[in-house]
Amino acid sequence: MSPELTPLSPLPAGLIEQKYDASDVTLNYATGQSNGPSLLLIHGLGGMMHDFLNVYELLKDRWQVTLLDLRGHGKSTWTTTGYNFDSYHHDIVGLMRHVIGGPAVGWGHSLGAITAMSIAAYAPYLVTAAILEDPPMMIGGDPSHSPFLANFKATQDLMRSSTSDNDLLATLRESARARE
Repeated sequence: MSPELTPLSPLPAGLIEQKYDASDVTLNYATGQSNGPSLLLIHGLGGMMHDFLNVYELLKDRWQVTLLDLRGHGKSTWTTTGYNFDSYHHDIVGLMRHVIGGPAVGWGHSLGAITAMSIAAYAPYLVTAAILEDPPMMIGGDPSHSPFLANFKATQDLMRSSTSDNDLLATLRESARARE
């Protein structure tokens, strides 16, 4: 006999659940009322948007909160084309461009933190700030395996240089667009 799935609790009033076509998957997401700047909440591996409902209740009156189910999680569809950092990144960059319509604070937990960090690194024009909750920064216990290490070091070197603020921002934007 197969186990019964526990039904999900309904979303709180004010959250509108919708779908976003991210090419090879359809993402499930919900957006609250526009009560301030955009805030995107990204759950961790094995999680879903419902993991952030308590946080949503605390933030909904000062932010426009968007929650989502990552590919293969919650009510988002599964795919045979892969589950990797790049696919999560591209899914959410598309959602930020086409649904949120511009920059947002990205708050991610675990896998969501890595995804928020990736978006901040490679598409900084879409991120006003990144809140990284419990990011698994050392993949396999060795930070040299992190896909973000080279970009982090290059950005760190650039920040330490005598480059003007305007040139620094232009270089970061150009490098981010080249990596998309």
